[in-house]
Amino acid sequence: NYLNMKTAFEFGGGYGGMAMLIHRLGFTGVYVIFDFPEFNLLQKYYLKSHGIEVSMEPTTKSCVVLLSSFEMLHRQFEMMKHIDIYIATWSLSESSLSVRSHITNIMPSCKHWLIAYQHVFEGIDNVVYFDTLMKNHPEIQWQKSAIVHLPNQYYLFGYDKN
Repeated sequence: NYLNMKTAFEFGGGYGGMAMLIHRLGFTGVYVIFDFPEFNLLQKYYLKSHGIEVSMEPTTKSCVVLLSSFEMLHRQFEMMKHIDIYIATWSLSESSLSVRSHITNIMPSCKHWLIAYQHVFEGIDNVVYFDTLMKNHPEIQWQKSAIVHLPNQYYLFGYDKN
């Protein structure tokens, strides 16, 4: 139940629409968006214009935390201890393999996952990449689903079996 979730992490938050939607559905915890600094400014403007509290620094306060450096992200995760939901809609599949390795290293502390990705991006076969990711994390119950209205695009849902 998303209302019981107290921590969320979104890799690549676009303009902040997912964060706003989840807050409108009743989420009241710490919601972290990791993105480029320019997108963090757009997210700050959008979310604040919809009455959602925003912080540009790591915090345990209930708000949306907008971060763009791995150092600040690690500080934030040390404060949070675990993550109830991990969201990456196309962002992970559109990142370099080195950025992906930084971002997926936090996965063991996550309880639920929502990932969306396309088959190929800049020569990287994402089907192989995400199939390997699933095999490397057997502690997670994975469900892969084709996105019917978007050919060669997929959702990947997961939850920690423990």
